[in-house]
Amino acid sequence: MNGDFVICADESASGQRLDVVVSSLIPSCSRSIAASLILNGKITVQDNVKKPGYRVKYGDKISGTIPDPEPVRYLPEPIELNVLHEDADIIVINKPPGIVVHPAPGHYSGTLVNALLYH
Repeated sequence: MNGDFVICADESASGQRLDVVVSSLIPSCSRSIAASLILNGKITVQDNVKKPGYRVKYGDKISGTIPDPEPVRYLPEPIELNVLHEDADIIVINKPPGIVVHPAPGHYSGTLVNALLYH
């Protein structure tokens, strides 16, 4: 779910951390994303900015906006590959130890995907 939301905290949410409540009720929102949005004022309680560790109370109105995810852009990079076999349908490589397979937080470049796009 992306976009605006309003949640009224029920008894099961009472006493839980705000970031935990948001991430449990919105499947597309991880706890770390929820914490970041809370810290940036994008998610509020009773229209007030709180900390991610705020303990939710029964009846609290939790509202905010979950932005659309940033589009992922994989860029080709000239990384040497040890190609064992290649034909029109498949490529078999000997992946060096330590090379990350695909871009992820902390590893946006220098990955196997970047190398294959260049190849």
